[in-house]
Amino acid sequence: MSESSQHVLNNDLDLTGFHTDEESLEIENVKGRGRNKEYEPVCSFKSLETAKNLLKNRFFDSQWTQLNTINNVVWFKCKLCAKRLKVVCFDDHCVAHIEDSYFVDGVHSDNEKERIERGIPENLRTKLLSLYNAGVKPASLISSFRKEGIILEKQQLNNFLKNEKKKKLGSKAFCLKDLIDYAETKKSVPDDINEVFVVDYEYKTEPRIEFRIFLSTKKLISFTKFSKHVLADATYKVTDEGYPSLTCGTTDKNKNFHPFGIALTMHETGDDFEFLFNSLKTASLKILGEDYSPNILIADNAAAITNGFSAVFDLFSRVNCWAHAIRNIDKYLNTLKHKPELRLKLRSDIVNLQLSSTSSLFNKGKSLFLKKYENYTDSSVVSFLTYLKDNWFKEDQNKWYEGYLPGLPSHTNNIESFHLNSLKSKDKIVTRLSCLHYLKTLESVIRDWSLDREENLFSKELNSLVPNPNLKTFAKKPVYENSYLRKAYEYNSLNKVIIRLSIEDSYLYFIPAGKQLTLTKDKCREYVEKVKTCDFDCFDKMFEYINSIHVVKLNLSSWELSECNCSFWMKDYMCYHIVSVAHRETTCKFSLHNLALSLPLQRKRDKGAKSSTKPALIRQSIDQRDEVAREVAIEHESDDDTRESDPKRVNTGGSSIVITAVPRNQPPSDDSEKCSKCGSLLMKRRYSYCPNKCKKNI
Repeated sequence: MSESSQHVLNNDLDLTGFHTDEESLEIENVKGRGRNKEYEPVCSFKSLETAKNLLKNRFFDSQWTQLNTINNVVWFKCKLCAKRLKVVCFDDHCVAHIEDSYFVDGVHSDNEKERIERGIPENLRTKLLSLYNAGVKPASLISSFRKEGIILEKQQLNNFLKNEKKKKLGSKAFCLKDLIDYAETKKSVPDDINEVFVVDYEYKTEPRIEFRIFLSTKKLISFTKFSKHVLADATYKVTDEGYPSLTCGTTDKNKNFHPFGIALTMHETGDDFEFLFNSLKTASLKILGEDYSPNILIADNAAAITNGFSAVFDLFSRVNCWAHAIRNIDKYLNTLKHKPELRLKLRSDIVNLQLSSTSSLFNKGKSLFLKKYENYTDSSVVSFLTYLKDNWFKEDQNKWYEGYLPGLPSHTNNIESFHLNSLKSKDKIVTRLSCLHYLKTLESVIRDWSLDREENLFSKELNSLVPNPNLKTFAKKPVYENSYLRKAYEYNSLNKVIIRLSIEDSYLYFIPAGKQLTLTKDKCREYVEKVKTCDFDCFDKMFEYINSIHVVKLNLSSWELSECNCSFWMKDYMCYHIVSVAHRETTCKFSLHNLALSLPLQRKRDKGAKSSTKPALIRQSIDQRDEVAREVAIEHESDDDTRESDPKRVNTGGSSIVITAVPRNQPPSDDSEKCSKCGSLLMKRRYSYCPNKCKKNI
């Protein structure tokens, strides 16, 4: 043993329990490369865990990282240089050995020099982290730095980013106690309305391990007072363990989704959704002092969501997602690929049925739809109709038509697009994370959701609050853009008749649809009575009649909240029919003069026939084409090799005719006439003419 190592053993380390007996160590020191280098014992430990805890700190002025374990030897490497250390494990103790070359006069050899040569330079690390946190991918980082003349190794960059993420989020390995500790540290309600906190959490260890946690902010919880309907859904592919995230929220009159919070659970059962809604109710009572009691649930057809909602709130209406319904119907319609026309016809009729404006019309349309196709004997059609009756026409699963709850969404596309664009977008959560990493990353994501809805944000440059330029407000009424006003202006310019009738203590406005310009009051009353009684006996004629007149129910206090029976309003809660009626009733305040000034000028139409009618001018009927072909057709069989074109065979419908192309400017035969002036042979086209262009032609 060298003097330097003997000095360390005697003075710097506690040698309690250190064994120097060579027989107990049983280590043969052989000089060589890697594991065959010469190592010297420096310290003994009671257990391997004690050794690892000491090596995490600066042991012998170095920072050690574990490499691998071979048999009973655990290998470590210095983070600052290439030196290695091994811990040999025995039954009752462990012994640490270090390279003999580590000691040079009792000082760590060439540490500073070797540290500078390894890894990414310090001046680039801050810039790399800032770009990576902004959403720039490693491949883009390598490309952008290459343009500046800086070459980065891909593996080195990935290792650097991986280590930085580990420093920020901690180790991926976790247990139930780690989740509980995290929830306890975040459970207190903060003063900042945009700071994320744990609303509630619960866990079980028997009969199986379960864990549920709900995160939100005071700002997001405050949106519960604006709505009585809730959208709920689950999303996957966010955690390495495959656990789902449950999201709930509501929508405004502009169809924008506003989340209340997000929960991480181990399953997607009724108990999990019950925890989600119960946490939401508790948070509303704790923060707002209000008992939140929504009665409308909009979700896919999962029974777990319905059961969880019913266990917490009084369920009055349950909307089945139309998007999920039509996707499943399309899958079943694929069995009719051998009949594409019938397949498209069936789907078109189902889409028309979904646009039913009232429950009575939908029920009548269902019976007429089944009656329309009951005479089809094809087994695939019969099977499809049975599928509809057993699934989407049943009483508890047929709430997917627009007229079930007018003014509310009939699908969950809002929350699904929110998952895609606001949770799994490139600058949020792009890859699966472990549960602890996911929860810590979710904090910044939820905070961004809250700040997006904050009216004023703090500016470091001005050191004061400034208005949020990207504010996402909760729209209590639809916001009509200029496109709707322009469409209404053009619609009013058609001078269509609008009839107002007082029906059931409210005024209804009737507008003829399509190209119709006139309408009578008797026709309007007949329309109301027929729609009310559902006096129809044919599916196609029923919806053709319903769509022949647009009915607007005008809200005089706020015209934006008016209703219409057209498909545009049922989907978007706004249409140009409402703007037209509101303008004529002077409740819609906008200047037609200013609007006309902002309309784009149309291009002047070119002279001549329209492009759509040009084919009628250049095309000929089959009979005319055959007649012309027979007039110019000549049966020609010649062995003359000097002819300019070959005969072409033309199909005239029943027979083929050989047409020989006559060469242009063909010289006449010898017996042809001659020019009276110059004596040249006359050429023939449509008439005889002199090739010397003499004025007198014969």
